[in-house]
Amino acid sequence: MSTLNGGISARTLALFLVILFAMAANPGRAENVWVVAPYMEEPGTQLMVNAFENIAETRGWQVQLIQETIQLESLLTNVIGTENQPDAIVINLSSDLIHSSLEAATVASIPIVGMDADDSPLLLTNVTSDAFAMAAETSSFVVEALEG
Repeated sequence: MSTLNGGISARTLALFLVILFAMAANPGRAENVWVVAPYMEEPGTQLMVNAFENIAETRGWQVQLIQETIQLESLLTNVIGTENQPDAIVINLSSDLIHSSLEAATVASIPIVGMDADDSPLLLTNVTSDAFAMAAETSSFVVEALEG
């Protein structure tokens, strides 16, 4: 099983996010979670998003993956206050890039969690991997694959 942050599994990280949403979400309606992850080509991002999607699926949540930040700006503008607005948002980028969207979501009482994002008062929390440990693992893998 792949690990993050010096031994914490991606599944544990995703489970932590699930618990946060369970605490923040309205239990009387179906869960609709938007995951904003424009850098899906990065293995660490893929690992976290895939783990989150797998657990969300077991909970019956609908996950909408948004890979372009500009799309989030227009989506939130059009859906805040409608029955189609998300119940929660997970972001995997700097909150500064989509600040106005996150402000609108906060005003609409939509919980926002960062996943390798940044420290922002608009986020309930930010779950961060250990980039140094991941780089050390990756570089060791490359050296071994190249046989020195």
